[in-house]
Amino acid sequence: MKKIVWKIILLLPAAAALVLEILPYSAALHFGVQAENGDIENLRVLTSCFDSLNFGYANFGPPLTALLTCAALLCFAALFFSDKALTSAAIISAIAFAASLIPLLYGTEYTGAGAAISALLGAETIAAFLFRRFCVEKPKAHPL
Repeated sequence: MKKIVWKIILLLPAAAALVLEILPYSAALHFGVQAENGDIENLRVLTSCFDSLNFGYANFGPPLTALLTCAALLCFAALFFSDKALTSAAIISAIAFAASLIPLLYGTEYTGAGAAISALLGAETIAAFLFRRFCVEKPKAHPL
């Protein structure tokens, strides 16, 4: 396939992850609420990754993932003009993948959209490093 098709394929997982991050089902917050009988109930609130409620309640993974996904999307869009942005795009997508797994470190509930975001960012990272390895022209060695 031509390189332009591979560049479009590299752009798609980042765009899909961004769409999932915009949806209000991508991050979960848990609150303890006192019921009428005096028991503490667990209230689950689903938010978007871009919602400031996540940052306010120390759920740093989703906002960081959203920010890094936007940066990776811009780097992958820059690939249409120059192949030099590929290394930075691959590294940013790898860091975004790691940031999407932060809620698992806290032991909080992981939403289905959050798992899909992690899967898309992981696939994007692998595809970027494979594209870098096999499709980008390598500089020729000097004959001397």
